[in-house]
Amino acid sequence: MDLKQRLNALARQSGKRNATSTSDTLAGRSLSGDDLMQRLSRMQHARRHMPPKREPLDDATLARLVGGRVIAEGLLLVERQSPLPHAGLMDLQRCLTGLPESRRLSVPDWAFIDTETTGLAGGTGTVAFMLGLARVEGGVLTVRQYLLSRFAGERVMLEQALDWLGELTGLVSYNGKTFDLPLLKTRTRLAGLPPAAWERPHLDLLYGVRRCFERYWPDCRLATAEVRLLGLERENDLPGSEAPAAWLACLQRGDASRIPGVLDHNRQDLRSLARLLPVLAEVQRGESDQRGHPGRIARAWLRQGEVLQARRLLELTPALLNRRERLLLASLYYRTGDRDAALAILEELAGEGSTEAIEQLAKHHEHITRDLPQAVRYAQALPDSTGREHRLIRLGEKQGRNIEFPF
Repeated sequence: MDLKQRLNALARQSGKRNATSTSDTLAGRSLSGDDLMQRLSRMQHARRHMPPKREPLDDATLARLVGGRVIAEGLLLVERQSPLPHAGLMDLQRCLTGLPESRRLSVPDWAFIDTETTGLAGGTGTVAFMLGLARVEGGVLTVRQYLLSRFAGERVMLEQALDWLGELTGLVSYNGKTFDLPLLKTRTRLAGLPPAAWERPHLDLLYGVRRCFERYWPDCRLATAEVRLLGLERENDLPGSEAPAAWLACLQRGDASRIPGVLDHNRQDLRSLARLLPVLAEVQRGESDQRGHPGRIARAWLRQGEVLQARRLLELTPALLNRRERLLLASLYYRTGDRDAALAILEELAGEGSTEAIEQLAKHHEHITRDLPQAVRYAQALPDSTGREHRLIRLGEKQGRNIEFPF
């Protein structure tokens, strides 16, 4: 008796009412014998049309396909050298001094890093099946890509990558602080290696891009930065979101047809990082036609104690400054001794009704110029508050007479 006959017999034995009561626990609905047959038929059809299962590729065959070499069991290395993608990379240290967050990071060498993983959510179960590194060597950009052909090669991959980096190399990434580096630390720990090897100076360019352009762009993905800052639009690029499926197809079915595309995508990410670094430095030094957000860049320089650099950034784009940024520029003029320039901005803002500017002018004339009538005039223009009343009382005492309050 075949399966259909058995199902029909069961349906007759159970009666019409019970024939449709078999629970489909996956879908959460009733499943009759006919429904079950239809589902089984669809599953058989899907199975017949699945790609034929192939034997896993041996490492040597995969290495020939991707233009690499086998360096350990389950691990391949693909290495390429190319001209520097941006002339500014010849002076890497100058690039780095253009980034506020790099002012206190001092290492002799830097490398770019990007991973391709089995999932985009991170976590202990996620594996970096490809680890891409690039550094400037002898006037060219050397790109090294470590590719796992089996999970067994992971420990050697991590050891080899850390050995190539050395102990005195900083890292440049894009979203590496929240994804790539935490993942690599986790996998290094699970491999029985010291995760502290990844704790080194690290520049995540995503933060610089957000600082400069978050308020102007729809998003700050690397692909958006490539188009808007580098004029680069990728053609026939395999999206990073498809990389996990491409590698699993190679691992499980021996289908490596998309692995070269994953390598190309990863290599382009690294080259884009190398191009983006000097461009982003030029923007934040104020040396680019691309204008980032002046206030946010200036405040980033201020956090590093670079008052003159912050002031210069704001001076470059006076027409783009909002009220808050004009107040900041006035305070920087004041701190650097240019009081006339500071007062000119404050008086302009006071005329626009800025309470902060009016208060600063009242303080200036009370404590610096000792022009008490002027201080009183600005104090009287402040909104009603206890502070305003106390200021006027104090000024009246200094003048030796009472002030008539307009309230």
